Amino acid sequence: MIEDLVLFRKVVECGSFVQAARVTDRAPAQITRAVQRLEGQLHCQLLLRTTRKVQVSEAGWRLYALGGDLLDSHQQLLLSFSEQGPIQGQLKLALPVSFGRKVVLPMVLEWMNQNPAVRLNLHFSDEHQALLSQGFDLAIRITSQLSGPLQARKLMANTRVLLASPRYLDRMGTPRQPQALTEHACLCLSQEPHWLFKAGGKELEVAVSGPLDSNHGEALGTACLSGLGIALRSLWDVAPYLATGELVQVLSDYEVGPQMAVYALYPQTRYPSRAQRSLLDHLAFCFKRFEDLGYSAH
Repeated sequence: MIEDLVLFRKVVECGSFVQAARVTDRAPAQITRAVQRLEGQLHCQLLLRTTRKVQVSEAGWRLYALGGDLLDSHQQLLLSFSEQGPIQGQLKLALPVSFGRKVVLPMVLEWMNQNPAVRLNLHFSDEHQALLSQGFDLAIRITSQLSGPLQARKLMANTRVLLASPRYLDRMGTPRQPQALTEHACLCLSQEPHWLFKAGGKELEVAVSGPLDSNHGEALGTACLSGLGIALRSLWDVAPYLATGELVQVLSDYEVGPQMAVYALYPQTRYPSRAQRSLLDHLAFCFKRFEDLGYSAH
């Protein structure tokens, strides 16, 4: 019954038998039989099947809620007998593309070398997937807003700074006030045509523009290094260039926003797997070490 309950809950979370089968790597017929067995044992209809989607009956929602407690208790029972010995199991992890490759991946690989019995599926994307329906155990996200049914653990502030190359500043001068940016070539994310400044308890929003905008932050960083203009970048991405003098911070007296943070997001459960807990703790330790090296100002 435990396995059938797991599959039933996955259908509810995914909204369809086909998607639940894809996430759990089962045949759709297996998912259907699991739900039918539950309905036969409980003598009630749990899911109302239509041509387009699955609707959950009142009894189905009740089982979904109570079943979560049952599965948590079952997981805790298993954990109590499996805390010894090597960490095992499978995890599915979602990472943003650039930050994931540059920062998180080395941390994850360090953990995997310490836990060779764990199998990990890594998915790189800057799109915010529906983590539950896609079967992710853990996701790393850089965001200023948290919403949805997931638990969140803050790993690091994502401090952002304005910077330019010495060549650009020699040619165009250094802005001393945010308003002066209207006279400069600003390299902007396509979705961020305004930059927000905070200082002394006051906020100021400046409309910025320049010769290049892009939906890809790394392209703006490369353009900034070439001397094309002023860019707003995350400190973790540009700290090495600031250290070598290839880039220079401007308007450093201002906090440039919106400020964001790095979060670990994961499904709500009272008893996460041992592998999930271990990886999360390892990432928290690594990000603290990362902050201590000066890659975050907070």
